[in-house]
Amino acid sequence: AADHQHATGETMASTDALPALSPDLATALAALKDQGNVFFKAGDYLKAAGAYTKAIKAVGEVAANCVELAPVFSNRSASFLKLNKVKQSLSDADACVRLRPDWEKAHFRRGMALEAGNEDNDAVAAYQ
Repeated sequence: AADHQHATGETMASTDALPALSPDLATALAALKDQGNVFFKAGDYLKAAGAYTKAIKAVGEVAANCVELAPVFSNRSASFLKLNKVKQSLSDADACVRLRPDWEKAHFRRGMALEAGNEDNDAVAAYQ
């Protein structure tokens, strides 16, 4: 029974098909994300967005399919929103939703970006 659950578990199925990050890359990704978080908390949203961008670029070609980047896209979306860069914020929120469709925070970010862009009907749908 345990093998069956493992084989059909949603999390395992989605990550098994993706290349795993090397330990070095995972460490670098975490460090850049943490650096971005420090900038964000200090109110330096441009530097925060820059750190999150470095994290995404560090992953390279597989970034669009890297589930580990969902929080980074989410955080960069929030940074862009603080900078009134609504299109970039929405783009990152969409990437976050694509990577982790069951993550409420991804949909929240999308709703916030849509609301900022005066897309109220879409924003309400994103929040639901």
